[in-house]
Amino acid sequence: MMEISSGNDGQMNGAVIMEQFQYSSQQLLLQTPQPDDFKNTELSTFDRLLRSKWDAAVELGCFRYRIDELQTKILPGPRKIVAQLNIKRAIERRKPQKMTHISQPFNPDIFNFTKVNPKEVLFELCPERDTSDSVTDETPLCNGVTESQHHSVLINVSPLEYCNILLVPKRYQCIPQVLTEDAILLALEAVLLSAHRGFILGFNSLCAMASVNHQHFHGYYLEHELLIRRTATRPVIGPCHELTDWPVRGFVFQVKGQTVQETARSVYKVASVLQQKEIAHNLFITRGCALDDDSQIQEQTVRLVLWPRKSFFGAKNDKTFPEVAFNVALCELAGHLPIYSKESFDELTEEKAIERTREVSLSSEEFEALKDSVRSVFQKW
Repeated sequence: MMEISSGNDGQMNGAVIMEQFQYSSQQLLLQTPQPDDFKNTELSTFDRLLRSKWDAAVELGCFRYRIDELQTKILPGPRKIVAQLNIKRAIERRKPQKMTHISQPFNPDIFNFTKVNPKEVLFELCPERDTSDSVTDETPLCNGVTESQHHSVLINVSPLEYCNILLVPKRYQCIPQVLTEDAILLALEAVLLSAHRGFILGFNSLCAMASVNHQHFHGYYLEHELLIRRTATRPVIGPCHELTDWPVRGFVFQVKGQTVQETARSVYKVASVLQQKEIAHNLFITRGCALDDDSQIQEQTVRLVLWPRKSFFGAKNDKTFPEVAFNVALCELAGHLPIYSKESFDELTEEKAIERTREVSLSSEEFEALKDSVRSVFQKW
């Protein structure tokens, strides 16, 4: 049963009691009508709640800046890259934390998502399977807080698009920024709770432009088509495919031929290889066409694209790259570019954008060696 329950916002054992969005697997929207015009999408209960809470947070002044309408253009060229001018994000976003390696432990003494203003928490996401869970004395929690294992949906106070949220699994368990099977499942279900094909969720690992070492996913609506939703792939092993015509080499999975749980497990198998090998990575989750339709028949599924990539140990900025002025993280790899200066926005071309994103790609030799490791994991699992 899907329901929205709300109590009085207050304190209980040090934690704020938040509105809860409860759902079961029967409410996951594996197939939804997809009109040509994004604005004609019939929204789900999840969409309506998220948008209403976000809009209310805007009116309360919870953000560092407003993004009522971002200047947007599609770069000329076959890839139809979406570029958006967002100068304030570059200037006013929180300073990224220093990342030294992929498996860096959680540090409770620096900023993390237990420290946000309660007004930044929109609601708690509560899968039915979690209703019997409880936090015990042995469960590691931050700041002495005891609270349920429900998952927090926060605003991103420095948004890159409409309804830019942070989905933080089991927020007070203070999990470092690594992919786990449960977290992938939660993010995948969140995309399936939305009826809007423009709703996106994604993950940046440490050394892949994650700015906070506390497990979280970015989510937002993008009302522009992205080629990644239908670009060609080929099989690697089992449910794991690879991109065949993309600037950065990556793996692709889909919610077709597997259950949602099995899909999350398949993605985690590859993510665990990347974590063991200390390879930085980005994950992008979006509705798109099935992988075996040769990109012609728009059969709907959810695609999960996992990019292994070169590590960066800090955020590059507009002063470092004045000719391009964007960092390469989950949305940029998918073809959505938030641009941080007007000059760069005006001068950016598809060729320059592709050249910039290719800088983070593993070499052909590195990726082929990684594919051998992935095949080995699937054969043994």
